[in-house]
Amino acid sequence: MNDLEKMTTDKRGGFTWGKLVEIHHIGDYDIVEFHPRVSGRTGTYEAKALFHPFACGGDICESHLSLDVALIAAITHKATGGTMGAPWIVKMLGIEAGD
Repeated sequence: MNDLEKMTTDKRGGFTWGKLVEIHHIGDYDIVEFHPRVSGRTGTYEAKALFHPFACGGDICESHLSLDVALIAAITHKATGGTMGAPWIVKMLGIEAGD
């Protein structure tokens, strides 16, 4: 089991945050696509997928509504150590958060 699998696997062997769809590998970045669990309901998942980025193997501790925004957040985190600039880059490029 690699570090990403360890960080995203719960004690029962399932995916930590919900139903895993795919792990996108893009250079130094891994972005986990998943359907989040419905709060308080075991085995029930939201219809809309979220994207949770990792930069250089580290969890940046946030999820996004699109793969594009998650990738921008991961790149910003790697370059600056945080994601404060990501919303400005998204706005500058005209990317909608949910696209």
